[in-house]
Amino acid sequence: MRAEVIGRLLLGEREPVPGFVPALRLRNAVVSGALDLSGCDVPYAVIMTDCSFQEALRLEAASTRLVDLSGSQLPALLMQDAQVDGPLRLSLFFIFCPRRRAGTEGEPLRDRWRLYALAPAAGWGWC
Repeated sequence: MRAEVIGRLLLGEREPVPGFVPALRLRNAVVSGALDLSGCDVPYAVIMTDCSFQEALRLEAASTRLVDLSGSQLPALLMQDAQVDGPLRLSLFFIFCPRRRAGTEGEPLRDRWRLYALAPAAGWGWC
């Protein structure tokens, strides 16, 4: 799914349907492109579980409701000065970080990445 489409939906391009709770709910989606909601007021819950992001999710200085990225994988989550008015769920959340070491220039890209997870008991992993 294109990040541009997700951004437009989260920022209210479509009117909510009466009788339903508005939210973005995605599961097992591959998000292509940059999802940049920096400085935006996101009026809906963002529920993107078990999704794979090709680029960083940017929520700097954004105001959001519930954010659930449980089980999702992304290169970075940027949330400096963000305000989440509901739960922030990041269980089994994965961030891929480049691993730099001598002699990696000829290796395939996938062999130069390490997996880090944020889980309730594990804390952040660092590159």
